Amino acid sequence: MNVVNLCLCFFAWRMLGEKDYGGLVKLVGFFILSNLFIINYLPSEYLATGQWLAMFRGHSDFTKGFYNGYHIGPLQKLSYYPRLVASTGNVLWISLPIGLYWLGGQQRKEITLFPFAVGFGTLIFYSVFNVLSVPAAAAPGRYSLPFSILFFPYAALGIVVIFKYSGYFTDVRIRRAAAAILVIFILGLNFMKAIDFEVKSAKAAVSIGRYLKESMEKDVADPEETVMVELFYWDYLYVELAARHFDRVRFDREESDEFSGIPSVLLSMGDDDILQYMRKEKTRLIAVKDDAIKKRLDSLAFMHKIKDLDNWAVYEIDLKHDL
Repeated sequence: MNVVNLCLCFFAWRMLGEKDYGGLVKLVGFFILSNLFIINYLPSEYLATGQWLAMFRGHSDFTKGFYNGYHIGPLQKLSYYPRLVASTGNVLWISLPIGLYWLGGQQRKEITLFPFAVGFGTLIFYSVFNVLSVPAAAAPGRYSLPFSILFFPYAALGIVVIFKYSGYFTDVRIRRAAAAILVIFILGLNFMKAIDFEVKSAKAAVSIGRYLKESMEKDVADPEETVMVELFYWDYLYVELAARHFDRVRFDREESDEFSGIPSVLLSMGDDDILQYMRKEKTRLIAVKDDAIKKRLDSLAFMHKIKDLDNWAVYEIDLKHDL
């Protein structure tokens, strides 16, 4: 939507120059309709909160809890989205400046370079906003796709220009075909990385969930026994889904939209209280990721770490331990 609005600015400027006021009125109408939700939301939110742009005021504080405070330097935040875009093309971006330079010397360059300018301006806006906020945690690579779609044609043109002046391909059709094959090959190598999606943070959580599932399905396992999972951002969902036995999975704190601000009960309870708590719910295994919780469990005589995978750990509880 931001890209569309930027494009509307270009057409609005053009219509003003041509004194096409009828077309300008239609363009303004299109802008209002396409942004009607936002336009209506702003005053509605003000009436509810007494603050303009309250969603932006609270966004950073709310989401930082999901990133454990998000202690990352401004330069790293600023380069977050550019690095995502760079990873989609790798060596292909080497030819991007060549394509832009060649177009800069051609007629109607304002038109041909406009998509790049829109994409580049939007990328800068996202990057600056990210300094004050947090990046998307769920599939952040999707944010690089619109920019890649806008920038790849210029990089491909750069390859065509290189082939043209190298003297290797004199026929225009062969030159363009060779450039297309090379671009597809480079992008294909990058797309092959998509199969490695599971190696991200989800893999360890899924493995822990499968381990809990196998433990609950053993012949000697009590069908009434439960397992506890730390309510850690998205990760707990991976663990719970992989464990499958939803009626036997409980959490270390109350489920809430604000769960990032609710501390684990394991940190506030005494040793005897924890053991009684586990006995009451027949909890034999605990899966946790937070270092503070792991440190607390390591100090308990009836807790025994039986699995350690990346940042996740599984503890077995001796429910028959003497208090």
